[in-house]
Order: sequence, then C-alpha cells, then structure tokens
Amino acid sequence: RRLPAVDKSLLGKASSDPQCVIVCDGEMAKSTVKKKTLNPLYCERFALPVHESEVDVATVELKVFDYDLVGDDDFMCQIVPVPVESLTRKWTKKSWYQLTDADGAVKPNDPLGEIELALRIHHNPALVEPPLIPEGPEAELESEEMLAKEPNEIRITLHRARRLKIMDTKLFGKGGSSDPLVRFKAVHAKATSTTKKKNLNPTWGEEFVLPADAPDGFLEVIVEDYDLVSGNDFMGAVIIPLEKLLQDDRQPIRRWFRLGDSKGLADGSPRGEIDLQIKWAHNPAIAEPEEPLSKAQMLLPTDKDKAVMDKSRNELLITLIRAKNLPVMDKALIRGPGSSDPLVTLKVNDDEATSTVKKKDLRPVWKERFALFAPDDPGTNLEVTVDDYDVVSGNDFMGKVFIPLDEGLRHGGCVRKWYTLGAEKTGKPDGQMMRGQVELLMRWSHNPDYAEGDPLEEVDGDEPPHQDKPPNELRVGLIRARNLKIMDKSLLGKGSSDPFVSFTVGDPLKDATHCHTMTSPVKKKSLNPRWNWRCLLPIDIPVDVDKLMHEFASSQAAKYEEEEEATRLRLGDAGYAKKKRTENKGKIEAARKKVLQDKYAELQKHNKDMIKNARLELVVEDYDVASGNDFMARSVVKLLQIEGLRDKAAVRRWFPLGGDKNAGGNYPAPDADKFGEVELLLKWHYNPALDFSDLEDEDAEDPHPDKEPNELKVAVLEAKELLVMDKNIFTGKGSSDPFIKIKVGSESAETTVKKKELEPVWNERFNMEADKHCPSILFEMDDHDIASGNDFMGRVEVDLTPLRNKKPKRAWYTLTDAKGKTDPHRGQVEVIMRWWYNPRLEPLPMELPEESEAGLAHLDAEMKRFGARLPNELHVVIIRARNLPAVDSLSLLERAKASREGNRDLKPSSDPYVKVECQKATGRTKVIHDQLDPCFLENDARHTLQAMFNPTATLSVGVWDHDDLGLDDFMCSCDVPLADLANRQPVRGWYKLTNKARTVDMGRIELYLQWGYNTKYDP
Repeated sequence: RRLPAVDKSLLGKASSDPQCVIVCDGEMAKSTVKKKTLNPLYCERFALPVHESEVDVATVELKVFDYDLVGDDDFMCQIVPVPVESLTRKWTKKSWYQLTDADGAVKPNDPLGEIELALRIHHNPALVEPPLIPEGPEAELESEEMLAKEPNEIRITLHRARRLKIMDTKLFGKGGSSDPLVRFKAVHAKATSTTKKKNLNPTWGEEFVLPADAPDGFLEVIVEDYDLVSGNDFMGAVIIPLEKLLQDDRQPIRRWFRLGDSKGLADGSPRGEIDLQIKWAHNPAIAEPEEPLSKAQMLLPTDKDKAVMDKSRNELLITLIRAKNLPVMDKALIRGPGSSDPLVTLKVNDDEATSTVKKKDLRPVWKERFALFAPDDPGTNLEVTVDDYDVVSGNDFMGKVFIPLDEGLRHGGCVRKWYTLGAEKTGKPDGQMMRGQVELLMRWSHNPDYAEGDPLEEVDGDEPPHQDKPPNELRVGLIRARNLKIMDKSLLGKGSSDPFVSFTVGDPLKDATHCHTMTSPVKKKSLNPRWNWRCLLPIDIPVDVDKLMHEFASSQAAKYEEEEEATRLRLGDAGYAKKKRTENKGKIEAARKKVLQDKYAELQKHNKDMIKNARLELVVEDYDVASGNDFMARSVVKLLQIEGLRDKAAVRRWFPLGGDKNAGGNYPAPDADKFGEVELLLKWHYNPALDFSDLEDEDAEDPHPDKEPNELKVAVLEAKELLVMDKNIFTGKGSSDPFIKIKVGSESAETTVKKKELEPVWNERFNMEADKHCPSILFEMDDHDIASGNDFMGRVEVDLTPLRNKKPKRAWYTLTDAKGKTDPHRGQVEVIMRWWYNPRLEPLPMELPEESEAGLAHLDAEMKRFGARLPNELHVVIIRARNLPAVDSLSLLERAKASREGNRDLKPSSDPYVKVECQKATGRTKVIHDQLDPCFLENDARHTLQAMFNPTATLSVGVWDHDDLGLDDFMCSCDVPLADLANRQPVRGWYKLTNKARTVDMGRIELYLQWGYNTKYDP
C-alpha cells in the first residue's frame, strides 16, 4: 500500500505497474504485474529452496519494480532482508514490512510504502540431497582398501544451478528464460543431463558415472541452452583438474561452482553457479587388467645377469608396454573425435631408441623391448617422449616425462609402472591439456659390452669347437669419438654436428666384390658422441700355406690309399697285381702332383686377396636430410699391422682421423687436433654363420648316393647395385629396404629385411623340401613398405636340373623384371645352392590299427555293418610340423653368446603344442620344447573326437607356444575340410599353416584323419 508513483501522467494522476521480485539463497521468484495501482493486491504464494548448510546465513530479499514493457524495469523500493533462521515452521501472522530505498534507508518525509507478507520455513522431502558417503553395498567402493588403489571412475551428483544466464529473450519487453542441460566430459568419457525447460534456477538431482584414469586430465562441466533447431547455445563452463580430486584422501567434494567462459575462466559476464558433488574413486569392476608379457618382455635376469650383479650398472633394459589417454592430434575433417599415430622415443644421455608407429590409436599397445647405455652417474634420467607421427609436416609433440634412475632400479629388480606425460620442457603436467600416460617395465643391469677395458672380450671369445677355425669375420666396436669437427654452425653458439660412421672392409677400387660396408646410428648434436655400437664385417685373413698344404697332402695320401685298397678288394690279388703292372705310373703321379699344385695356387691367391683387402676404412659424416651428408673425417686401418689381431685378441685403441676425402688407396694423414679421433674395439674371430664350406665342399662324401635329392639347401649371401625405391624428396638420392622371397615347389621362405641398403648382406640359410619334380627355384626381391605395401624390385628363376648331381653351386644372378626380361639396372644377388638328400623328410613310420591286416579287416567289417550310418567319430593323429615361427626371442646376453660361440642351435625358438577342435570336441598334444620342427607322435598325438559328419564339417587346428610365466602365444592355424573323408578311408597329408588373417604362410603340419562310427554315440 501507498507505493510511490513512477509513471507520471500529463492528463491524469501518476501511477505505477508494481511487480515483486523475491530472492532467497540464490533462488528467485517473481510476482505478477499489477497495472496502474499504488495499492496492489497479490495473494500469491512462492516456495524457494534453501540448502540446509545455508540456513544460518541465508536471507529473504524482496524488491519492488515498476514494470516497463519497452525499457528496463524501474526500481521502486525494497524490504530490509529477513534472516531465514528467524522464521518458524508455522505461518506467522500477516505483517506489514516497511519499504526502503536502494540503500536500505527509510524516508520519513517521503515514505515508500509498505508490503504485507507471510513467511515460514518448512521441510520438503523432495529437496533432500543424497549423503556424501553412500550407504549399503555402495559403501564398499569407498573403503580404505579401495582408497589405496588408483582411481578410475568419477562419480558426479548434479544437484541444481542458480542465476543462470538468459538465452531465450522475449520478443516484446525484457526478460526471458533458458532450457538448461549439463554436459560432463572426463578424458574420453561423456554424459549429459536432462533438459529443464524455461528455468534459470533448475534442480536436477541426477547422478552420473564417468570412467577416468588420467591424473593429468580434467572434468569439464558445460551448461548449454537446448535448442532443437539452431543447435545448443553455450551458457557457461567449469573446468576441474582431476588432481584436485586426489586431495584429502579422495573425499567427496560438494560445493557451488561458478560458471565461466569455455575455458572455465571468469570473463566478467554473470553466468550463474552450479551445485555439484564429485568423487574420484576406484571401481574394481572396470579396473584395467595388467597386459600379459612374454618371458623376454618381462626382462627376467639370466644366469649371466646374476653373475654380474655386483658390477656397476650401465645398461637400462626397457619394455615399452602401452599408453593410454593420449591427446588427439589429428582432428577428423568431417565427423568423429579424431585420433593420433603415436611413437615413443626413449633416451638416456646420447643413446636413444624409437618404437614403431601405432596408427590411429589413443590407447596403443607396443610390448617392444629396448636396451640403452645408461651409466650409473648422478642425475641420470630416462627421457620418454611421445610424438604423433607425420611423414609430411613432421612429427607433433604429444607429451614427455623424465624418469630418474633412482633407488627403485638400483637393486637389480624390475620396476613396472605408469608414468604421466607432461610438457616438453619440464616433463611435468602443466594444467594446459591432458597428455596421457605410458606404462614401462625397466631393469638396470650391467652389460659387459659397455664396460670400460675390453667390452667385447667378455662375450666374443671363440670357444670349442671353433678355437682352431681360421677367423672369417671382423667385429668392430664403435665406442665413442671426441673433438669432432663442427659442421652445423650456429648464430647463437658454437655449433655442433650430427655424426655417424661408415665402416668398409676391403678396397672398393681394387676389388668391389669383396667389400662390405655398415653404417652406425646418427648421434644428434654431439662433438663427443658415445655409440657403444657393434657391427660385424665378413673378412678372411691370410692362412698358413705350409700348414694347410701339409694337412691337404696328408688327406690326399690317405684318400689314395683307401682307393687302392678298394680296388684290390674289387679285383682280387691277381687282378690288382696285373693292374699295377699295366698302369701308367708317371701319368698318375703327374695328376696327383697337379692336384697339389692347384691347391697351393688356390691358397696363394687367397692370401694375396686377403692382404689386398685386409684394410678397414672408416668415414665420419655429418647427417643432413635436406642438403645431403657432409664429409667430416676419414681413417684407414691396416688390419694386418695391428699386433694381436690375427691371433683373435681384442684390440681397443684410439684412431686419429684425417681430412683426406679421397676414398682411394691413399692413407690420410692423421690430425687428431683438427679432425678428432675415434675409439674402436677390433676383434677377428670365427663365425660359423659365414662358413658355407658344408655347402661348397665338392669333395664332401654323400652318405646316401643312391637316394634322389629331396632337400634344397640355400644360402642367400648378398646383393649389389640394387634399385633405389625410397627416394629422398630433398636430396634426390635414396635407398631401399630389400628382402628376398624364395619359392620352390610348395615351400616358401623369406630373408630378413635390410633397412636402407642398396648393398645388403644377409648370409642366411634355408633348408627347403624339394623333390625331383621341382624344376626351378624362384628368388623375388621386394622393397619392404609397411604403409603402402611392398614394391617389386626384381626376380630370378634358376633351373635346378644342374643341381641333381648333388654338387654345390655358388653364383651371382642378375635380377630381371616381372616378365623375366634381363635388366642390369636391377642389380645382382649371390646365392649358394646344393640339392641334397635328407632322411628326416621321409614319411614317418606309424603303427596304426587301420594299416595292419587285422585293422583293415576290422574296417571292412565295420563298413559292412554300419556303412549306411553317418560317421559320428573323427580319428585324428597329429604327426609333426615343419618351419614353425620362432616366438621366444633371445635375450641380449643370449644373442651375445650365440654370436660369440657361433652356436646355430642357440637361436629364437618356440615351445609348440597343438590343439584340435571339431564341433566343440577338443584335444591337444603335449608341449615340445625348443623346436620349430616338432614331432608329436609320442606326445598325446592320437585323439578321438565325437563329431557328426556333415558336408561342411571342418577340423580346426591351432599351434600355440607354451609360456611358463605368462599367457600362451598363438603361432598359426589351419582349417581342414572333412568332406573328402566321407568314404571313411584314412587320409594322411601335409596342411599349410597361416597367421590369423590367413595372409602369411607359417609352416606346415602333417595329420592322419579318418571318420568312424561308434555305437555309444548312437542316439
């Protein structure tokens, strides 16, 4: 009553259009507008929620405005705020409250009127909020046991919001409303609330659960105004770092959060507040299982590791297991969340290694193993960098972490842990973006290769039975370099270089055929790089001609005596005496002398060639992908002049570098002060992998002269002058990644891939089953390319007819095009072949009931009795397998031992067993350890499977590698159609095994199969 007049009138009395606005604890309500009256009558009722925690401080505020359709409403007056705690639960008498001005002052001379109100506070069950700590079964997830585990689930209760921004304004007049909804996003999980229509102070009371296990992640809370036609409009956001939810033992957080701009920052615009309860907890139901690892990936210490436990640690063994929650770097052009192509670089000081690229994967699994030189120095860190691979614009940084090699690794055990990626400079989360986590397994150990003194001496000594073999391989250990020349000048500093070293044995100008070159890794921005890298270069040394001639003459004399004795036994004493009287002794002696002379000339030529090629040339270059590599320095080492080298002793010394770029026979003048020097460890030793005497010895005795050859022994040695398949877009040069596919009959094999090589050296052997019906063998060379597919480089098909005499053949073959046309630009490949008889390839004898006379009679009787009935039992005998893939790789020390001893038996292998299944009936053999050509006949090979015959029935055969510590690994499989066995006759044959995708041959398996009928299965 007696409100002030705001709207003046020229013709009549002044008046107002009063409207009341009531606010309590952030909640607001408006009365209706009463037109042209100073004594309005409302009789309207309002209910405003008050949070129980705010009762002590909340007040009831009421303001009266003069409504204006066109302009803003005009303030008229207000009441003094009424404390909520002063109210009772019963209705008070109606009371008149004095109205004041905006400052709360009462004007006696100019009264602003009064307003009659009835106020009370009461309990509304619908507004009761859930407790912070849940009761009942849910309480178990909040136990101390769960708090000790890593959080993986965000639990959110969306209670309400207040004073939200008006997004839908009225067409006429001011004011309006919004249709708010809330979106939640954490890591890669999302959730959305319901929409509250036309409400600026909505109440939801909704709960959400988001999987989230990224400590550097964020919980994004975005409030939007729902609009079906034009799309939702942004109203405000709250960005909460998940690390804040780890405080106070991960106790729930309940509070009002002020809404900000899209980044959660205050921008001066009133956007309102949102009431949330949040808890980051551990839910065992969604806990990510630990990724299983093979024995090699688990980095278990070997006996040699245990023997050097007391020595200083210098090698960090790392298994890069997987990553998760990586950021999206490649946005989707149209729709979708986008992805990344992550690769990981591991670095300790100057030694680094890079993983493979995992295409379009934000949770990649590598399970790759690496070894880095890591001296036990104070402050040594492992630097882990994750990049998004991009071949066009260059890799994009994703995240980094620095891991101190602290006490956790010093005890020699393994440490498996998740590490959170951070910013590029610090390696720590910066709060700007989520970069993800990476899981590593590490062990810090001692590697004799990296030890001071003679690192190769501890692992490279020749042991029996190879001590008496002449050396045929030079092992070069590139330890380090110092004081190298600066090639990359810097405007701001001294500059640096990116050095790498190429080693060549032999003289390419005098005899390019016997030259071999290998190149070290590049060391970025270092004038004093440390490599600890080793290369193996095939090279013979001069032999002791007199000693070998004496041994050869003795063997020839013994051979002649055996031939004479064989002739005497064949002719008898009389016939032998007659032959001796009539033979031309002079001619025989001349022929034998000619054999000795030829052998002597052969040894002399060998020594001459070896002396000519017994030189090691090393060239240091600065790597430059854009303009091409720059020459830095060079040195030529005369190997025969190094004392002790011919006696298989390891020699470690510094070699000064010179500046003569000429690669000819001139030896550059050393100048260590100007060009620096390189520390090398050299050792000549015998490597049986390079000894092909068993293939090349034409005089080798044939133990089965009456047998037709059934196995082709092939040695792929090397290739030269190959095509460049991978062009460098900057230099115009390039290289290739060649490998050779070999095919003879139904057998096939592949060499390893030689990365970035145009003169690759393989020295790899293959034994391939090939009977007399195989007319030729095919060698096809491809350039390996995992992205776009392999590219054809050349082929050669060799006729096998000349090899039927079981004599060896070593030759260079010129590659042809795909149609077989000779093309000298495609290069050549050197191969040794010998066709031989291998008794192991003969069919194995098997004592099966069906193959005996009694067994065949039983089969005939069964056919007569049950011939009209469908078979219901499958007999399976798993006989053997050949050329299975090697699943269990060797450890570093095992590889060193195999290389040292030349032990061809110590190589990657498998522990195979076979599982068969037909119509849910299964069987399996026992495990055969360390075999790629296992025989199963004595190891539960016979199985009887209950299975009804039908034309589409198949037998699934799977080969698995047994693992004592982890899960068994799948090796290969095949599906055998059973329709051809309908006549119940036994079938024995070889079946091709492949990978899961059926794209790669993985060996063969021999099976015996037969359908039968069993009355106990008769329905």
